Amino acid sequence: FALSGGSEGPILGAVATSGRWTYPFAGSISFVTLWFKSLTQNEAECVYLWQSEHIDVCSDHPIGRTFSAPMTDGRTPFGAHLGGDAHMDSNGFGVTLDGLDDYMAISPAPNGYTNRGSFTISFWFTRTECTVPSGYEYLFSQRQSWAGGNGRTDHGAQIDLSVGCQANADTIGSGDASEIEGPVLRVSLRDSLDTRANFDVPLLSTELTGGAVSEMWAHLILAIDSAGATTYIDGLEVPWY
Repeated sequence: FALSGGSEGPILGAVATSGRWTYPFAGSISFVTLWFKSLTQNEAECVYLWQSEHIDVCSDHPIGRTFSAPMTDGRTPFGAHLGGDAHMDSNGFGVTLDGLDDYMAISPAPNGYTNRGSFTISFWFTRTECTVPSGYEYLFSQRQSWAGGNGRTDHGAQIDLSVGCQANADTIGSGDASEIEGPVLRVSLRDSLDTRANFDVPLLSTELTGGAVSEMWAHLILAIDSAGATTYIDGLEVPWY
């Protein structure tokens, strides 16, 4: 999988469709990290432990980072732009989004981290409420190019990570409904050769159950290489369906 040839960076907290920001996410996102490589189980656990304590608890941090934005100091990361009412929380909760057209854009794409076919996306997120009654809320969205300026029509390769919460499990449209019961992370990939992959990851850990409201943080890693995709939640590999 290679999202190559484009210069557009990822959007966090929403996706751009038909001239507007849609499927907004309500909550906080922190420690956004992009890697040139696909992390292993040991590396994923190390990243989780290291970042969860905000101190160095692992002897060897995985190398290969191309972009890192902890966002725990209340400052907007270099190269990032906040839209809507998105803001950096002064108490260390990263970028905070109210679910109403908020987003954070990173541009240009950090050093072509997806070009080689092996990369990793990592970040923390927390849920506060369900804002899309019949769909998914976008955590992370990247396109090979956005046509029309301001991000309105996608062309070429793409990466989309979105969540469907427990309260919406019975109301999501039949074409988008997951076969997994409960809250899910939906991963949609399309590479530069139009090879596609779509799958769901169950989010049934204690941090993410409880219906419409969850105030706990969860750590997500999506690792891609020539062998396929691997997902980690809170440092542990979780199978996808």
